Amino acid sequence: MGGTDHLRAALDIFTRLHTRVATGQVSTPCGDKDIELTMGRLLQVMGGKENLRAALDIFIQMRTRAAGQVHTPCDDRDIELAWADIFSSWGARTT
Repeated sequence: MGGTDHLRAALDIFTRLHTRVATGQVSTPCGDKDIELTMGRLLQVMGGKENLRAALDIFIQMRTRAAGQVHTPCDDRDIELAWADIFSSWGARTT
């Protein structure tokens, strides 16, 4: 069931959903925590520097929005766990 084609299909689905919630803006945070976390985690699973960078960007935006300022921990456990996990992914899968 897995494989690159299925991961890309899943990313297409999440991208369409994200865009719909963000009122048509592809690169704009949509404000839906579940969609953004899931999309970031999918990008992590897909691996590669570009996907990991995109996931990190998603988590940075979420964390900043939740904390109210850049480079500050927030009180949202899910966001902080995703934030920590992206760094382990970055070290483990950069190809």
